[in-house]
Amino acid sequence: MIGRVLGLLLLTFTPFTQGAEAPDKLIGLLNGIDMLTARYEQESQGNVQKGQFWLSRPDQFRLAASAPISQTIISDGDSLWTHDLDLEQVIVTELRETASDIPLLLFAGQPEKLRDTYAVEWFADEALQHFVLTPVDQSGAIGSIAVSFAGALPQRLVFQTAMQQRTVVNFYEVSAAPIDAEMFTFQLPEGVDVIDDRAGAR
Repeated sequence: MIGRVLGLLLLTFTPFTQGAEAPDKLIGLLNGIDMLTARYEQESQGNVQKGQFWLSRPDQFRLAASAPISQTIISDGDSLWTHDLDLEQVIVTELRETASDIPLLLFAGQPEKLRDTYAVEWFADEALQHFVLTPVDQSGAIGSIAVSFAGALPQRLVFQTAMQQRTVVNFYEVSAAPIDAEMFTFQLPEGVDVIDDRAGAR
C-alpha cells in the first residue's frame, strides 16, 4: 500500500533514550492527536508517490494516492476498502487482519497499546523528535517504524519491512483540525468489480 524506499537519513542527535521515558513521550504526543490531515510524498527505491491522507481515532483513515498508482484506501474502523482507479476494482478486507501492517494507523490507534506491541526508543536533533518502534512480535510484515515530530505534529514516517526494504514518507501542510466523518465512509462507484474478502462474505 505505502511502498518500499530510501534508508534513514543521517542525523545529528542526542543519545537514544529507552525504558519508560521513550514510550511515555510518544504516547503523550499521540494522545494529543484525535484527527490528522496532511499531504504526503513517499520515496521508494527512487520512485515518488504523492497524495493526501485523513485520519481519525479510532482506526479510521482515508488515503488518496495520485499517479503513478491511483488508489483510494478507506478504513471505517472495521473494514478496509481499497479502490484501484486504474483497474476499476475494489477489494474489501477486515481491518483487524491487516492493521498491524499499516504504519499510518500509529496515529489513529490506541496509544496506550504501544507499550504491549512495540519497544520504543527516542532521540532528538535541533529540529525534530524521533521515535523508533520495533514490534515485539516479529512475525508481521513491518520490521520497524520511525516517526519524527516537530512540536506536537508528525513530519515524517519511515518504516522498514521484514525483508529490510525501507520507505520514507514526508508530511506537508499537517493539520489536527476536525474532519467530516463522511470522509471515512466508502461510497461504492458504479461499474467497478468488487472482491469482498471479509469473513461474512466468503
